[in-house]
Amino acid sequence: MVLRLVGLIIYTFGFVVLRGYLRKHPPLAKGKFVTPHLHLFYALFWMWGVLLWFMPGLLWIGILPVPVRVIVRLSFFIPFVIFMTFLLAVSAFPVTVASRKEIKDLLKKLVFPGFITFMAALFSLQAVFQAFQELHDSVFSPVYLLFFLAFLAIPPAMAILGVVSAVPELVPLDDAQEYRWLMALKILVGFYTAFPKPAWVVEDGKAETRIKGNQFFGFGPGWLMTEPENVVVLQGGTDIKRVVGPGVVLTEFAESPYQVVDLRNQIRVIKVDAVTRDGIEVKLPISSLFRINRGYKTLDLDSVSRHEPWPYRNQRDVFQTVFAEEVDPAGKTPLEAHQARSWDEIPLKVAMRQLKQIVPLFSLDQLYQMDPDANTLTRLVIGKTVRETVEETVAPLGFEILGGAVGNKIVPKSDEVAKQQVEVWKARWIDKVLEWQAEVQVKRLQAFTNVRSDARVNLLSELLEKTQEDFREGAAASDYVAYHLLENLLHIARSAQIKEELPESTIPTLMHLRQLTQEEE
Repeated sequence: MVLRLVGLIIYTFGFVVLRGYLRKHPPLAKGKFVTPHLHLFYALFWMWGVLLWFMPGLLWIGILPVPVRVIVRLSFFIPFVIFMTFLLAVSAFPVTVASRKEIKDLLKKLVFPGFITFMAALFSLQAVFQAFQELHDSVFSPVYLLFFLAFLAIPPAMAILGVVSAVPELVPLDDAQEYRWLMALKILVGFYTAFPKPAWVVEDGKAETRIKGNQFFGFGPGWLMTEPENVVVLQGGTDIKRVVGPGVVLTEFAESPYQVVDLRNQIRVIKVDAVTRDGIEVKLPISSLFRINRGYKTLDLDSVSRHEPWPYRNQRDVFQTVFAEEVDPAGKTPLEAHQARSWDEIPLKVAMRQLKQIVPLFSLDQLYQMDPDANTLTRLVIGKTVRETVEETVAPLGFEILGGAVGNKIVPKSDEVAKQQVEVWKARWIDKVLEWQAEVQVKRLQAFTNVRSDARVNLLSELLEKTQEDFREGAAASDYVAYHLLENLLHIARSAQIKEELPESTIPTLMHLRQLTQEEE
């Protein structure tokens, strides 16, 4: 009784201590090599070690009338066989190998732990047979042995059942994934082997490693999760394998992310140095708006809110887009000289080359003016031409061009050129202002001349009409003409427009002469 009490205390204390230790020190999957023979034994310790599975059976010492060595052997080997059988089954199935070499590699990984499991099962059967003989010869019924075996087998079986039922929540996989439940178990077991295949998560357009692992020799499949707007091109060693995503996918032997492709609308802006027709170096901003070709597929706001994958036409477009990367060693160090440009820089690079070829066809002034043929700004005409060339060049590569233009901040690189240009514009505006002032003065003089001419005509008309009337009445012609001439001259002189052009003594003189004429009458 005392021995069993001590065993129970040790079991409880060991469970609490080991559980705290394992929770704070999970297996560190840093990609360091672990011998394949040790994979399952690492998993055995990390997954089931906290149960101290051999300790509960020792509490039967003194209760079951069999030798202590038999109880110890059964307490250790029965849970061991159950756990190892589960791990071996997860490791071996499903069989998806395609070559003799892969079959040979699989057997190498499983033969040693499989042999150990088989031998443990033989030892367990031998111990059960020996215990059965001991109980058969005593007054105890063999039913006691069955209770003992159930006591040993039920806890590990329940532990395995708990892992199996919880693994879909622990390892998120696509519902359409083949062997989804078994693959999730493989990933979980692989994590506890301390040498799994890597796990990646795509964040902000980059594949970030979450579990380092080893894609060649790691246990289980690899795991990759992408954002809804991304797809990933996988490579296997030096070969490009396939395009996966969006969503959660499993990677196979030797596969790792090669390139992350964003399916959203992309916009790139850059300033380009170019030379105008009159030899002036200028900076022009140019933009390009594009995306991976969607074909007839569409994206609506409802699918975005449900986090559904973004559409793209086919994998061929993605492959062509990624493999269209270019190498430009200009301006790079020898180490950087062989680095390829990213796929999302290609439309803008094409636009830059085309812009540098078009700008020399125009002078600096023309870049700021209207194009007479198109009846729009010259920079808009240039932007349209560049966009058409870019679309023609990159559309076969899987791109869909949505827009692009030349910005309005076109400036000479030299400050002196900018100052001279301002002075030229200033002189032009001064000439235009002077021309406008001259035109206004000419129109004013023409108007004044017309007024004077009209005044003379009106004066003569009135004079003739009055003369005819007075002649009919018998008045003297000379007196009449003198009087009415002075009246009309005085009226004209008092006009605001003519008064400014006459001497100050004009009106007093005319008034004096009119007064003399009246006195003579």
